[in-house]
Amino acid sequence: MKAITLSAVALVATAVAQSASASNWTMTFDGYGLYENVGVRFMNNETWNSATAVSGFAGVKAGQHNFSVFGKTYNNYCVQLFETVGQVGDVHTWCTAALADVPDAPPAPGPMGAIKAILVQDLYARFHETVKTSGDSVQHAAFQVVLWELTHENFAAADADGALAQADLLAGALQMNGAKADVLTAANAMLALLGEGGFRSLGDNLFGLTSESRQDHLVVVPIPGAALLAGVGLLGAGLLRRRMAK
Repeated sequence: MKAITLSAVALVATAVAQSASASNWTMTFDGYGLYENVGVRFMNNETWNSATAVSGFAGVKAGQHNFSVFGKTYNNYCVQLFETVGQVGDVHTWCTAALADVPDAPPAPGPMGAIKAILVQDLYARFHETVKTSGDSVQHAAFQVVLWELTHENFAAADADGALAQADLLAGALQMNGAKADVLTAANAMLALLGEGGFRSLGDNLFGLTSESRQDHLVVVPIPGAALLAGVGLLGAGLLRRRMAK
């Protein structure tokens, strides 16, 4: 029992340490996870409150992108509409980047900056874990659409509260065409809760992966403390039981 527990703790620690310290992630694209095809367009020269309707909305996969790296599978979301994720089985190297520096440019929209990073942190802190375990493609699509809105919109605000007040999925530089009513409803519900009771954050456990030729992504590295403490706790309990038995 001791050897098994120690091995499990070591594996968790090794996986987290590798992912947290690596400046380059060479990942294999395993395909899409849960997603919905949505109608979405981005016009970088539009203001945040533009009502301009542009024809030619296309079906875009909004949801998870699954990658293998460091012996684990990561279910990421993209922050760059104008580049490709590649083909299933492709292996490519991304560079880690601070959240505010993602996505890189060109193409537009370029780095999100500090204000948008606050909103994105709040989105992930509130919804990432529940969406991840929901098994609901609509929730995954809604999460992705809100992420696109927060990172692609041309907000004209001096702080996160002001930017959040300008977020609108049917107006501005980033727009849905409204065809997927269930996704739009779920996305608006998420937007409505952002900033409630203050902005939340995952800190350095949320960061970006950038590439000059592939879509940039955001990735969450789980905080290892709980898992490691659980392993140590099991080990300690086993040792205590053996001592009491003597």
